[in-house]
Amino acid sequence: MIPNYNYLQNNAFNFTLNRIPETTFRVVECSIPSLTVPPAQGGAIGSPQYFPGTSNEFDVFPCRFIVDEDLKNYEEIYRWITQQRYHIGKDFAPKNEYEKSLVSDGTLITMTNSSTPNRIFRFFDMFPISIGAINFDTTIDSPAPVTCEVEFRYSYFYMVPKV
Repeated sequence: MIPNYNYLQNNAFNFTLNRIPETTFRVVECSIPSLTVPPAQGGAIGSPQYFPGTSNEFDVFPCRFIVDEDLKNYEEIYRWITQQRYHIGKDFAPKNEYEKSLVSDGTLITMTNSSTPNRIFRFFDMFPISIGAINFDTTIDSPAPVTCEVEFRYSYFYMVPKV
């Protein structure tokens, strides 16, 4: 096997959400979330004993996207968040079609140096937990696209094995 000396580019990726496929959702920044497995602790006289953990803890999925001029993509996330507020519960699991619409699977695809898909990360049962402010400023000399931040929670993610 020939070693690959190319480096991963942090500006070559694509992110999609199954829930809003027709909405232009141009993500300009996101992160593959951290994963931790807290160790289990057993009692011992004098010092605790630690053992491999039993559950995964995933960090939030943050991303920043360009807001379209009609604010359609912002509105989609805003509506999604406001629909959730009546379904707050520690043990929420979607039971019907309406509740299933409160979560969505997502896909993050990293690209190679020649801009072809490389690695795929699948996120399951995503839902937005916050959406950031949209700032306007009349003192700016050269306008730039307006961006907004959103954070998602999800059940889990995994890397699709490379073929």
